Amino acid sequence: MNPLTTKFEGEARLLAQALVATVRQPLLILDSSFRVLTANKGFYDMFRISNSETEGCVLFDLGNGQWNIPLLRKLLEHILPDQREVNGFEVNHSFPIIGERVMILNARTLVQRPNE
Repeated sequence: MNPLTTKFEGEARLLAQALVATVRQPLLILDSSFRVLTANKGFYDMFRISNSETEGCVLFDLGNGQWNIPLLRKLLEHILPDQREVNGFEVNHSFPIIGERVMILNARTLVQRPNE
């Protein structure tokens, strides 16, 4: 592997982690299987969940399945693949611990370039 490519990827990862950490609104980054790669403090604080309960888990399995929300699943599985970007998608849901929440979701599909 090219050392410059490796250095750039490391720097890009650090930059991405810093950006996620500075966003105040709850933020999740999912892989193509809807597994949580990372979340920010805003997400953990709002939904009263820890990173050990979140990172590496499939979104729909979080909190004993409380994130298996039909409208959210529809957004991620059917709408986002066609549109690649969704803004202002409203989801209402009652969470067992924190109660009723109205979430206004924005989602983007990020495409990685293959290593050159």
